[in-house]
Amino acid sequence: MITVLEARISELERQLGLNSTNSSKPPSSDGPNVKRPPAKAKSKNKRGGQPGVPKHQRRWVALNAVTHNSLSH
Repeated sequence: MITVLEARISELERQLGLNSTNSSKPPSSDGPNVKRPPAKAKSKNKRGGQPGVPKHQRRWVALNAVTHNSLSH
């Protein structure tokens, strides 16, 4: 009887240790005392293309040459 109860206690203690970081539980099920891992550090690289590489841009079209306005759905 004691071994069965000890096994049950160890299983319940294991379940108590579960949170969203070490199981499939959603973060909303975590208590208020669960510490989150720190956010990733931002990249030091600037946005955009490499210096010296030619740009790839669409050509401008005259307003009177436009036959369809895709924004007026």
